[in-house]
Formats: sequence, C-alpha cells, structure tokens
Amino acid sequence: MTYRPRVYIFGIDALDVDLMHEWMDQGRMPFLASLRETCAFARLDSTKDLFGDAPWPSLNAGVSPATHAFFNHLQLQRGTLDIERVDARHCRALPFWEHLRGAGLKTAFIDVPKTFPIDGLDGIQVSGWSEHYPLLRSPESLPPELIDEIHATYGAYPHPPEISAPPSRKWEETQLRAYLSNIARKERAVADFLDREDWDLFFTVYAELHYADHQMFHHMDPGHWGHEPDAPAHLKDALPAVAERTDEAIRAAFSKLPPDATWIVVSVHGIEANFTANHVMEDVLQRLGYLVRADRPTSSNLIGTLLNLTGAVRRLIPQSIRDRINDRLPEGFHDQADSSAFEGDWDWEKTRAFFMPSDHFQALVSLNLAGREPRGVVRPDDADDVLAEIERDMLALRNTGTGTPAVAGVVRPSSVYSGPSLSELPDLVVQWAKDGRITGLEHPKFGRIDADTVIRRAQHAPDGFLMAGGAAIETGATAEGAATIDFAPTILSLLGRPVPPMLEGRVLHELLEAAGS
Repeated sequence: MTYRPRVYIFGIDALDVDLMHEWMDQGRMPFLASLRETCAFARLDSTKDLFGDAPWPSLNAGVSPATHAFFNHLQLQRGTLDIERVDARHCRALPFWEHLRGAGLKTAFIDVPKTFPIDGLDGIQVSGWSEHYPLLRSPESLPPELIDEIHATYGAYPHPPEISAPPSRKWEETQLRAYLSNIARKERAVADFLDREDWDLFFTVYAELHYADHQMFHHMDPGHWGHEPDAPAHLKDALPAVAERTDEAIRAAFSKLPPDATWIVVSVHGIEANFTANHVMEDVLQRLGYLVRADRPTSSNLIGTLLNLTGAVRRLIPQSIRDRINDRLPEGFHDQADSSAFEGDWDWEKTRAFFMPSDHFQALVSLNLAGREPRGVVRPDDADDVLAEIERDMLALRNTGTGTPAVAGVVRPSSVYSGPSLSELPDLVVQWAKDGRITGLEHPKFGRIDADTVIRRAQHAPDGFLMAGGAAIETGATAEGAATIDFAPTILSLLGRPVPPMLEGRVLHELLEAAGS
C-alpha cells in the first residue's frame, strides 16, 4: 500500500511549556504525559520576545513580523497618524494552507487564531467562533452556511471578558465555569468535525487556557505580585483545572484519529507575571524631551473631543474607579480615544520619537522619521544616533520599588528581522525587567514618576513548543533552535508538498527522519 500522509494538529493556545511539564509531573495532564516519553519535542522561539501578537501569524504563515506586519492589536498606519485596531485580514501573508490549493487534499481548519477563511481549499474552515478574542466582527466559515450550522448545534461561543481588576470572587467563579463549559462545547464540535471526513490535514486550536491564563495566573503563583493568599482553593487551582480539562478534550480527539496518522500538539507562547510600565511611557518620553505635548490638543473624532472637555472632571475620580470604568467600556470607544489622543495631543514638528500604543509587556517606540511619518523631523542620516540616545536613556531607568534597572534590554527589530514590512515595525522594543512590579520610575534626567496603577496581571512568556508523534515522526527526536516560523514548512513537508521559497522558516528534518523527509 502507498503511504498516505494524514496530519492532525491540535493547538492549545498559551499553554506554557514549563507549566505543562510541571502539570504532567503532578498528574494534571495525564494524556499529554502519556505521549511525552515517545514523542518528538521542540521548544519554539516565539518572535524573539518582541511582539506579543505576532506568534500566531508567524506560525501560520511561516514568515517573520518583518514580512507579515502583524505585531500588535493596535498599530499605526505608517504614513498617517491613525491608530487602528487590526483584524485577521491585516496579516500581509496568507497562512501556509494557501499552498494546498488544488492539491487534492481534504482539509479542516477550526479557529486557528488570527486567520480568516480563504478560497480554493477542499474542506471546511471556521474562523472567529471559539478563537481567543476573535479578530473578525462575526464568525465566518467556508462553506458559508457552516457557521449557522455550528451555532444551531453548539450555540454561540461565549467569550469571557478579561478585566484587570475583577469586581468580585463571584465574577471570577463565573469566568471559571465559562472556561470549563467552553472546553466541553469545543470538545463536542471537534469530535463531530473529525467524524465528518477522512482528513488529510486537520488543524484546530483550543482557546480556553488563554482566557484563564490572563485572569487566573496570579491565583496559582504564590510569588506573583498580585497573588491573593485568601483566595478560595478552587480559584488557586483554576489554571491547572482548565489545563486538565483541556487535556481530557485532547484525549477525546485522539481517540478518533486513524492509526497511521501523524499528530502534533503545539503552543506558540506561555504565560508569566506582567511587570510592564507601558502606561507611563508617554510621560517618560515627554520628560526626556523626545515627545513634545501640543500647546492646544486637538481631536479628530467626537469621543476625543468629549474626553478633552471632561478631562478636569475625570481627574477628580480616583484612579482605581477610573480603571474599573475603562475595563468596561467597549473597544471601539478606547480605539477612537487612543487614535484621537495620538494625533492631537502632540506637537509633531518638535517630536523626535513616540510610543506606539500597546498594553503588552514590551514598550514599542518609533522615531518620527522624515520621509516615513507625515510630519517627521528626524533625518534618516541622524536616525542611528537618536536611537542610540533613546537606548541609553531607557537603560538608565530604575524601578523605585526595587532600586534595580527597570529595563532588561532594548532591541532594534532591524537587528533581528529583515523583510518587506520592516518599516511597519517599531524602531525600538523596550523590554521591562521582570524582578519586581514597577510602581515608580527614576531617571537621572527627570527624577521620579509614579507608575502605580492597575495593570494586567499576566503576560505572555516567549517560548512555545511542539510535540509530535505518529507515522512520520522520529520517536524521541528533538530539534534545537526551532522557531514558530519553522512550523509551516514542516507541515508542508509532512504532507509531501513543496516548500515555497517565500517561507522564511526551515523544515525540522530532525523530527522527520524516520519518514525519510
């Protein structure tokens, strides 16, 4: 009989690789633990610890952020002063399955993050139904009627909110029940989809742990700055409980795989405590003289105008209450406010560098570069000198709470990546130190800044992982130096398809040697 490659991929969004091994050892993820001894394994470098929103686009497309240009949920439209909330179609490179068009393969893609259905494939595609915070206005599918069938059969997928300051224990317990019920919903759907066809490629991602990571991580970790010792035991156990239930769902899916299948379990990043000081970066850049406030702020939309008019009144409201109100306002409100403030609050003829809005761990800084920005003032010949000056200033910041440097490193993406969309990326990425929460910053040039506010308790750790086994995988193999961009060419190779030269990753041949790849 001729060997027919069949590949089944199960993503677990934001399953931390180190926590996974810990939970396996504790018996909390027994099914994945049963695979560990014989599977092939690789840690995956996930976009160099620079861009929190780039790992899934990089894995899907097999190219770096300097090519696909999807690095943050809020991005500056270069050549303008507009800040936009990007959607799944923002990615400038299609996922690797575009190269399976016309290949005669039966394929299924169920809620792979940051994707949308593309034409020309034989099979089914679902986007934005059970994805973590989906980036489509509403779920989409091919064939189009499939999403209606999903809603009729399994119901709409409720997306639990993420709130930096949860209002009550009852609220948190409601979220935990939602995570667990959503896993059950996803388990039923995946089982049915697996039964529909003898798939050549099946790819689905479980999102529930990602939700739980951001909301519940601090309860589990006694060393976390936000840990609450008096929290009930079931909240302290929430994160491993969600992981355990996800492990059960994966076991159920595996029970339906054909005996000669190749399987992969993958995660693109993990979870860790958040120590960001992004919320004061504009103040820092302003005090250092890079960012200059306009004498008279202007507004580009109604929300910005209202915020300007009510600024004095809002400052009378305690910050903790303002933070809770902000958590509950719709994204569209925040987006218009951010865009208006970004354009209207600053004197662009005097500004040399600016903060690109982000609530992720890293601070993204861009030069106001002449010829690239609409009111750029930094000449290209002076860019390196200005960047070096900013780097020195960032590294001089100290955390007033610990007395230690507040910044662990400053990276120029141009030193890490190359590609046609490099100019879309920030010029510098400031990586905050992880040795203590930053409640204040100190600098020789301006003294102290208060940075104490409510922030997200958890942020993504940079490493992902890949576990693989089955017909085409070398038992016990490992791959050193693997990255998310290597995933796409490796899957194409497993399917016996050519790897297009525009893909930037490599085939992880060391995992596939038993198959003669």
